[in-house]
Amino acid sequence: MTSEDHAQAKAFTACMRANGIADFPDPDPKTAQHDLEKLRLKESPEGFAALQKCGGRPQSLTGGQSAG
Repeated sequence: MTSEDHAQAKAFTACMRANGIADFPDPDPKTAQHDLEKLRLKESPEGFAALQKCGGRPQSLTGGQSAG
């Protein structure tokens, strides 16, 4: 992963936290990824809304489908 990948993943994390998902985890330090299936965000209205506000499914996410 590049430093840009890590920066994008961190920005996505900050956006999710700012949009109501306070316990959204930091990205994996080695892969810069988040696992959406594990987080189950699409199952809650708050999680789904935050995903939409933060750009759906950036490349830093794994699992699941695009929110948009």
